[in-house]
Amino acid sequence: MADLGMRIEGADLASLRRLMSQLAGPCQHDLGDALRTMNRQVQASSVYWTGEYADRFRDGFANFAVGVTRDLGQVLAQAARVTGQHLDAISVATGTGTADPGQGAAAPAGPLQVTDPGAAWLSPAKMPDPPVQPAVDQAKVDAAISYFDKHIGDSGGWLWPDLSLGAPEVLQDWQVLSPAELNAVLEALSPHQLSELNSALGQGGSDSGLRTAMANLLLGAAAPDALTKVEQNVPNLEPDSKTDYESNLRYAAVSGDLFPASGVAAESDVVQGDDGDCWFLAALGTLVLQDPGFPAQHITQNLNGTYTVTFYRDGKPVEITVDGLLPTRSDGSVAYAQPADNSQWVAIYEKAYAQFRGGYGSIDGGYGDTGLRDLTGTSAWRGSPDDYSLGKVADLMNQGQVLTAGTKDDKSLWNKIFGGGPETEDNFQLVTSHEYMVKSVDMNAHPPTITVVNPWGGGGVEDGHQMPQEVTLTEKQWNDYFNEVSGTRP
Repeated sequence: MADLGMRIEGADLASLRRLMSQLAGPCQHDLGDALRTMNRQVQASSVYWTGEYADRFRDGFANFAVGVTRDLGQVLAQAARVTGQHLDAISVATGTGTADPGQGAAAPAGPLQVTDPGAAWLSPAKMPDPPVQPAVDQAKVDAAISYFDKHIGDSGGWLWPDLSLGAPEVLQDWQVLSPAELNAVLEALSPHQLSELNSALGQGGSDSGLRTAMANLLLGAAAPDALTKVEQNVPNLEPDSKTDYESNLRYAAVSGDLFPASGVAAESDVVQGDDGDCWFLAALGTLVLQDPGFPAQHITQNLNGTYTVTFYRDGKPVEITVDGLLPTRSDGSVAYAQPADNSQWVAIYEKAYAQFRGGYGSIDGGYGDTGLRDLTGTSAWRGSPDDYSLGKVADLMNQGQVLTAGTKDDKSLWNKIFGGGPETEDNFQLVTSHEYMVKSVDMNAHPPTITVVNPWGGGGVEDGHQMPQEVTLTEKQWNDYFNEVSGTRP
């Protein structure tokens, strides 16, 4: 092809050989692995999705995955062959033969150019344009940094010296920037400047609304490198991790996926930690008992590795963005909702809810109706089991309602004041003052029964006894041991 009169520039033969090798090998391998993983997850849906249509879908997807793997594998193989042909043509046209320009060698900068119209198949114009990077107005970036330096230390003056005005002022200024421009600001700020932001966020009683708004803004815009920088230097963006049970915790990365490969399941995934938020986790769990797809509909995993979780306030959606760091003890163990089955979705949901409510201590103690309302945006109710017979509970569940139920606190006044006394009921079956998921009612049993699920998971211990995860009760036990039932129709 040397006699075609082509003039070719900018060809790094070593790089082209590596491209050909990647297309022919690792790319095909990675494609196959990805499709096999997708197929495994789809086939695992048989645990929570049954029926003729579900079986047809799984069979169809398996055939689809095989076909796509084969077809795209052929495309990659053809791409490798075409790259090889280009490599041969360039080698001949430039007179380099099969010589390797050497490790790290670089040809003169500039695109591949072809002057012979008959060799148009070599033209780079046939290749798609690279993705357009978001425009960054450097003047806006510089102005934002200048504004930060000037105002981050603003306070209420000598009358209110502890009132931080700098952080809300900076927040308002940064909110008009594009994500790309805000990321450029974060990359330009020094650790010292970020520590000033951290101090400003921690002043004035640490306004949780300000912290949440700033976290949503920064965690949503930061590219991975900038995100790491923010996490290291602005820890006050995280929800306050202190509770009555835990202190001196630190946020740290924990291994695991967002969702388990075997599929979402309340009984295996919901495992309460050392926070008194059984009412929230029971509400979350009972929603998952009805609809295992609920978490995936309300958690978005962002491109930079953060998560945006949707809650509701007054029926309107409120998005909360958090990173994947979790509160851990000095030994590395997770303090609160436990990552179970190699998945973190419950812990992420709990962290986002702590941010939504003002810290982990702010979700210590509550009732199921509050959790259900915040999770779904629908109206929720709370009543006494005396007014909700098992027959009525069964009717509500058949109508699509999800329920939680709370046990009584049967400690004597003496034990409440001075400590001691049992924390369990019904021969170590139930935890007192504790919220449970309502799983099912069996009106055909003799007598009829109700089954509840403990958000502790299967490993909880109280009063020196292993507490069962599921407990089935008669109507008399339902009335004897429970004093609250909550529900909603999502």
